[in-house]
Amino acid sequence: GATNNSMVGRRLGDGAVVAPPLTARPLPKLLLLLCSLFAVGTVPSQSSFSDYLGALAAHPSGLLSSLTSFAERVHIAVSAESSSYGIVRLGRFRGDVYVGIFGTWVQLPPLPRPPIALPSAYHFICVQCGGATQAFVLLCLIGHALWHVAPRKMSRHAICSLRALEQGRIHTLLTANMSHATPLHLLHNVLQLMSFGPLIQAALGCEHLIRLLACASLSSSLASVIWNGVLGQQPNVGSLGASGVAMGLIAANAALFPNTLVQMYGIELAASHVVLVHIGLDILSQKLGEVRVDVSVHAGGALCGWIFARQWRSLHGLNSFWG
Repeated sequence: GATNNSMVGRRLGDGAVVAPPLTARPLPKLLLLLCSLFAVGTVPSQSSFSDYLGALAAHPSGLLSSLTSFAERVHIAVSAESSSYGIVRLGRFRGDVYVGIFGTWVQLPPLPRPPIALPSAYHFICVQCGGATQAFVLLCLIGHALWHVAPRKMSRHAICSLRALEQGRIHTLLTANMSHATPLHLLHNVLQLMSFGPLIQAALGCEHLIRLLACASLSSSLASVIWNGVLGQQPNVGSLGASGVAMGLIAANAALFPNTLVQMYGIELAASHVVLVHIGLDILSQKLGEVRVDVSVHAGGALCGWIFARQWRSLHGLNSFWG
């Protein structure tokens, strides 16, 4: 489709900019150079891969600990291996593949297996795609590709604003969360989703994680609509991207495992402190520079994730997670 010139270049609620197809808008060379230098300087090491797996083995979610913590660490020391490929490092353990980039390790989702028979939605998401987060990331990748194939349709059906809701495009409350117009916006959100999503699924289960992802999507979009469209009287200001959903997972992780350590971009913090850091960065973004982050999107997603996890924990009597 043709580029929607009325949307191209418009700065949206969460800081992203509606862009023409990639072939018509190459990334600035300076930005690419800076990102490449940062990636080279923060490429993880083999020891960081072992530390990452060790942290997963000791994590209370039980994501990796099929053995005792000590036995698992011995297994990791013997079996975990990784190789460097310039700005990334690929690791392998128990047949799973992990990628390390920007000082962050995440497990690569498996390719969806072709079904023998027509699967249910639950089976496709939780079994064939490997989990709810992996399925959500797959939709984000498809959404990003569509921005460069049909930008006119994406600007109409994948950006959530008060105007879009008034015109009957209620589906944008969900689709906007899987819409990323720029690759760096996509990469940042995917790293966060894949860092926290599998941990939450290991604790809550795939079905509950699907509900959390849907809740965080709706709450972050509604928060943006209320803040920008209703209170701010800017009905055309829209939001897109999975940052609100990512904040929902970060807040849920903090509610379930506040004292566990989280490593992102080479920085290690307690899970409860990660939420505070994001709040601080959001406030700072309002004071500096032209790119303004829609704090309402992050606040809506985080509030949903926090309440969802606290309620789930109370219902299941897992107060030990709080310690």
